[in-house]
Amino acid sequence: MSNEQKPSAWTTVQDGLREDYHVLKIRRDIRRHDGDGRVGEFVIIDTPRWVNILPITVDGNVVLVEQFRQGIRALSLEIPGGLVDATEDPRDAAERECTEETGFASSERAELLGEIHPNPAYQSTRCSLFVWNGCKRVSEQRLDDGEDIRIVEMPMDEMLEKVRNGTIRHALVLGAVALWLLQKK
Repeated sequence: MSNEQKPSAWTTVQDGLREDYHVLKIRRDIRRHDGDGRVGEFVIIDTPRWVNILPITVDGNVVLVEQFRQGIRALSLEIPGGLVDATEDPRDAAERECTEETGFASSERAELLGEIHPNPAYQSTRCSLFVWNGCKRVSEQRLDDGEDIRIVEMPMDEMLEKVRNGTIRHALVLGAVALWLLQKK
């Protein structure tokens, strides 16, 4: 294949659902390369749609959440987010997740920053990223059973420094911050 030629797609020969874990499903698909016909087995993780939201207060601070993340076995400083219910609009889900996790909300509607695929190599996941301006504390947290979240409010410059110095490493947060910064240009 030359550098000018696009890579070939792979056609699914057989879909195979293996495990259903509610928040994700793991499949093992058999696919055939459209260019040369070779066949391969690929593991794919399917998830419901995700949302993350960058809440900005009336004072211009950002509202973050800190929680223990099982995958990395450590605390993680992030923006609120979660799964979109099957019949739910992503914007509504983002606003709901923010209010549940932080107690912050705004009379304004959240604005879509963009949509990303967090890891398209083996995930079908689509994540919608939002910014929500004019937020203020309107309620107490309403956490799920598996959540233990500390609310962290800080100036935007301080959060950006935590991104620069590697304190904040969550890829979805980095995607939201990048899209927010590009929007501000």
